[in-house]
Amino acid sequence: MFKNLIEDYEDFGDALITEIHYKSNFNYQDVAKSGNHEVDILISCFNRNRDYERDLIKITCIGIKSIKIQKSERMIFGALMKEEEGIITLDFFPIVDTVTDKGEYVLRENIESECIVKCNEVIYKVLE
Repeated sequence: MFKNLIEDYEDFGDALITEIHYKSNFNYQDVAKSGNHEVDILISCFNRNRDYERDLIKITCIGIKSIKIQKSERMIFGALMKEEEGIITLDFFPIVDTVTDKGEYVLRENIESECIVKCNEVIYKVLE
């Protein structure tokens, strides 16, 4: 599913994060439920496989390892999306290091990013 997300939306250029929801594995009585910590991120973005039509998608990050969220009204220039040693990283405001000979940007994880999630699994669905 993670590879499909990259295939459909590339690096989320010119996208906007519209909502973020965090779900712990505790209920309102502080009793642990079964399951993992999750984050839902709603993003207004362009689908490259449908002639760049705008979609509203919900990305669900499951098995949260770390998350950092700060208030931001910036548009996403290009998101860093990678998987290393079973951990998926979604950094929506990475550092842009350089441009390759092919005109592609080289992105690097930003420890000061306004929105970065590390998790075990990513699923997504189109809402609109």
